[in-house]
Amino acid sequence: MTQPDRLPAERIRTAADLIDAGETGSAQPHAHARWDLAYEGLDGWKPPTVEQLERMLSTDGKAAMLEQALTLPLRGAVPLFDAPDGDRGQTEWVREHLTRPANAGGMGVPLDLVLAQQTAAVWQRRAYFEKVWRATPDGRVGYDKIAWRPAATCTLQRDVRTGAYRGFSQQVPKVEDDGRGGQRVAGTQTVTLGPPRSLVYIHGQHRNPLWGASDLELTWLIADTKRKIRFLWWKFLENVSFPSSTITTDATPQQTDELNRAGRMAAGLRSGGVLPLPAGWSLAAFDSNGQGASQFQAALDWLSAEQATSVLAGFSNLTDPGKSGGSYALSRDATDLFTAGRDSVLREIAATNTSYLVADLVRWNFGADAPSPRMRFAPLREVDLATTVELLQALADPSERSVVPPEFVEQLIVKVAGYLELDVDRVRRALQPERPTVDSSPVEQVAQVARTTERAARLVLARDAARAA
Repeated sequence: MTQPDRLPAERIRTAADLIDAGETGSAQPHAHARWDLAYEGLDGWKPPTVEQLERMLSTDGKAAMLEQALTLPLRGAVPLFDAPDGDRGQTEWVREHLTRPANAGGMGVPLDLVLAQQTAAVWQRRAYFEKVWRATPDGRVGYDKIAWRPAATCTLQRDVRTGAYRGFSQQVPKVEDDGRGGQRVAGTQTVTLGPPRSLVYIHGQHRNPLWGASDLELTWLIADTKRKIRFLWWKFLENVSFPSSTITTDATPQQTDELNRAGRMAAGLRSGGVLPLPAGWSLAAFDSNGQGASQFQAALDWLSAEQATSVLAGFSNLTDPGKSGGSYALSRDATDLFTAGRDSVLREIAATNTSYLVADLVRWNFGADAPSPRMRFAPLREVDLATTVELLQALADPSERSVVPPEFVEQLIVKVAGYLELDVDRVRRALQPERPTVDSSPVEQVAQVARTTERAARLVLARDAARAA
């Protein structure tokens, strides 16, 4: 039987009617499955657990390198806060509250560490945090800490029908008095943290909006195959290093006892051992020549390359053992695509923190109608940084800067300040009091900017050519 719409289309006449319609559909991907089965999939595929992914990072060198490549650029990103229209001081207060050192009244866990912990969701799918609140010295409400919670102990909570976010639950130790003035752990218990006290960054929502996705799921599957190949390879090398022996006797096939005795004697012989042989017997090593090792190596190399390609880090294969190098231009293109992907992850982290970290501070301290500042991160692209700095250096010459629009120079200085982790707002305010006069025509100004930009571009090309050489 078809479930009717909560509010038929013919009854929606006003905005109030549209609001009353509420939510009718569901984010459940399989209508007849439980939420946990919906995440695992009906075809029997179960994604790796956090424990399995951690084990992979401890045993597979390529996987560990890829995890570093995926998270290191994110951990070094610089958080910025953009003031909204109608700002009443909330942006400065939020920035100060989140970045103030702990010994000066700030959060117990530095914001940089919280952001670094959020990057673990790149391979764990989700990063869980408990928002611990406190009263601030200025009479407001702020965070005592954004406390990380291990993903392996947490379960995301969602509305059964719509899939709406409902916080998360965690298995925590159940502590009781041991009767001697101390404490002991007596099992576990479940605690649930609702949206006001929880923060969950879900990675890969473009692939799995409800539960997120790990960038290293395919890497884990390949690592499991590599582990099996390595086992076979080690066995092969063992046989090559300690070859089998063959004994030739004058015994006939009917003399089974004599043949079995010869076999046991050969099997018990070890490297450097001495074996007395009866008359008519001869001993020889079984030569396997070791040529099959290259097949194992080729298989592992292909699987490692597949791991890197799955996360757009194919450029990392240029540094693998045995590689003689590759095209710098191709590597440059690959790294640019990889960096663009890391920038998109930073935008997702910033959007989560804006909605569930910054907005809550504004709501409880400046009112529900106060606009919230927006968190963002400075771009990661190295080429942008190099080009911008070189362009600014070219404009340092007064003879050239005098005919460039001052607005262009100001925006360039502010951009460089963001790259260098300076206080952007302070730099912007310092540029406001006076602006140089511009006597040249707009056409000449544009032409001068074009010439200067071209000069900076030539410097970048020369630098890249030197690196390639």
